[in-house]
Amino acid sequence: MTMTLEHDIDLDKKVDLQLADDANKVRKITIKTAELLKAVRRAVSIVNHNHSTLVLQNIFFATTDNGIILRAVNDSFSVETTIDPAHCVIEDDPRSVLFPAKRLLDIVSKMSGKNTTIFIRDNFIRIKSGRANMDIGVQDADEFPKLPQIKKGNTFEIAADALLDMYTRTVFATSKLESMPVLQGVLHDIEDQRFRCIATDRHRFAQVYHPTTIECEPMRVSVPAITINEVMKHLKEKKADTIKVTVKDTRVVYDMNDTVLYSQVLEGTYPDTNRIIPTGAKATVTVPNSEFLGAVKRAAIFLDDSNSSKITIMIDGEKNQMRIQSLDSDEGTMLEDMVTLKGEGGFASSTMNGRYLLESLSRIGGTAHVEIKMTSTMPFLLREANALEGNVNVVVPVKHRLDSSKSIENFTSNYNEEEADPFAGRAEEYAEQQASEATESQEGAA
Repeated sequence: MTMTLEHDIDLDKKVDLQLADDANKVRKITIKTAELLKAVRRAVSIVNHNHSTLVLQNIFFATTDNGIILRAVNDSFSVETTIDPAHCVIEDDPRSVLFPAKRLLDIVSKMSGKNTTIFIRDNFIRIKSGRANMDIGVQDADEFPKLPQIKKGNTFEIAADALLDMYTRTVFATSKLESMPVLQGVLHDIEDQRFRCIATDRHRFAQVYHPTTIECEPMRVSVPAITINEVMKHLKEKKADTIKVTVKDTRVVYDMNDTVLYSQVLEGTYPDTNRIIPTGAKATVTVPNSEFLGAVKRAAIFLDDSNSSKITIMIDGEKNQMRIQSLDSDEGTMLEDMVTLKGEGGFASSTMNGRYLLESLSRIGGTAHVEIKMTSTMPFLLREANALEGNVNVVVPVKHRLDSSKSIENFTSNYNEEEADPFAGRAEEYAEQQASEATESQEGAA
């Protein structure tokens, strides 16, 4: 045994003896390191490490009869995550302290032991895992903001996957402008037990219905997009099959099994969006979304980052024709024709913000068929074929010279994969040529 190893063992024993001597003054908590790291990461992820209120740069850490609670707060929402008693051993009365958030994550993420033991003595902490021992100063938890007590509210339960899908299909369309704050969130509208999510920034609109009824009283509140995005992070972790959502006055609470998120709802009355959805169409076509999305992505190659970048869509329902093109860029142009799966009506064209169209299409399943409804003056409507009738995306058109067209000129049908392949047979010809040259070479050598 080397001198260094002997020294480490002696030091480790001294630390253990010292802690044993102070046992009557120290609270001891042992936690599975992997579970502690997951909980710390969840809490620290929402902390603003440069917040002007210093106490909010910390993590609230408390022992309870039901396990260990970690809590974090920022200007938008609060998160409380729990470590189950099955993953921790608490050897004293409940106690709460404040850890520096960034420092705690640095420490726990570098621990090598299977378990981590935390010794709390007054406002000093010793964290031990494997052979590592770290001392860290903490603060009293009295100054940390208390969570709102919501004993009873308007509550409904929903499958986690269903809520994640509804949020994914809507939150992208929320407004980024502060001139109308209520549009910076996703509207949660429940009426006659039908639940829908709506988002709009007045240039585009997304609406998704839950496929089944919801047991809940009528509700109409706008939840901030920043809150929605945080909830989606937790839903993607698949920690719970069912989510409980509670709305009480100006607050909304998401109960996601071992994590609870508290947020304010947005003030103001959400505008009536029913009139945004066009009721008629001059032309309607259905296309595979994957092919349409691919064409729009190719058209977007030449779009810049400004909101003035445009893509023009032309459809002819009677002829089952569609054209996608971008012609306004200084970098280049793109034109692609598609034969649609089916169509109704005559010719119509519409020009819209290319980024808005791309984002809308990206939220629809890649294997789905998309129904497109269009007039030359009304908003451009997208919906997944065979989906709920109310699940729609709308993009408001912009003026463009191509919108005065009367038909799709010089239409080129889809590429025929069965057409003659100029490379077919070349491999065989090359092999025969190589064999012939080899034979000639052998005859020459003979």
